[in-house]
Order: sequence, then C-alpha cells, then structure tokens
Amino acid sequence: MRPLTGSVLIEDDEACLDAGELVARLRELVQTEHDEQGRLLGAAALGDQPSPTRVARAVAHAASGLNADIGDLLDHRADLGTLLPVLFAAAGVAELGATGKMPAPTWFNLLWWSMRAFMTFNLRAVEEEVEGGPDRDRQITSAL
Repeated sequence: MRPLTGSVLIEDDEACLDAGELVARLRELVQTEHDEQGRLLGAAALGDQPSPTRVARAVAHAASGLNADIGDLLDHRADLGTLLPVLFAAAGVAELGATGKMPAPTWFNLLWWSMRAFMTFNLRAVEEEVEGGPDRDRQITSAL
C-alpha cells in the first residue's frame, strides 16, 4: 500500500480473485496503515477537519438565506441547487449557438466551480447553517 497516493497493488497467481476476500484484505490494510503523522488512515474522519472560519459561516448563512428567499418566491418548486445548473447550462448553449465556438470557461462556469469547491471544503459550515436554530442570525452578526 502506498499512503501518499492511496494506491494498492494487487498481485495474484490464480485466475480469479474472490471479491469478498479482496475487500476484507483491503479493509484490513486501510485500518492498520498509518499516515506521515503516525495516525491510522482508517481513523480519519470529519472530526479531523478544522472548524469553519467566520467568513465560511457567513457565506454559508448568506447562501442559505438567498436559497430560502428563492424557494419562497417560487412556492418551493425550485431552489438554487436546481435553478443555477439550469440557468448556467442554458447560458452556455445560448453562447454556443450565438458564436458557433466553444469558448474558454466563462465567469459563470468559474463561479459555479468556486461555489462547488467552497461547498466541498467547508461542508461543516454548510451543515451548521442547515442545522442552525433561530439564534443563528444573532451568532453570525456578532461573529462578524
């Protein structure tokens, strides 16, 4: 096993590997392998991630509020998660139809990718916003 790349090389002289045995052996390897800091690889979990920053919490709060406003406006038939991909895809098709060329990524592609990266790397801030209670607005305002 190579912890740096996460790859495992499997060598077998027989024609067929038993899938159950292979899974069990891989699970054993992952549970007993250590990273560079000596921590077990199998022990890595969400709790190992750093806490969200105040900015991450504020951005998650703003996005949540905007999403709620759009949901209310559209009688909860759609939200940002459904509208943005449709709007971005339509804008991309319209641009392709108007110019006949495949352009470099535009601002809305970059925006979408940055939003996805934010959601991926600040999952705890987003989860806290979703789970937040009525005092959440006061906590965000006082943190800023």
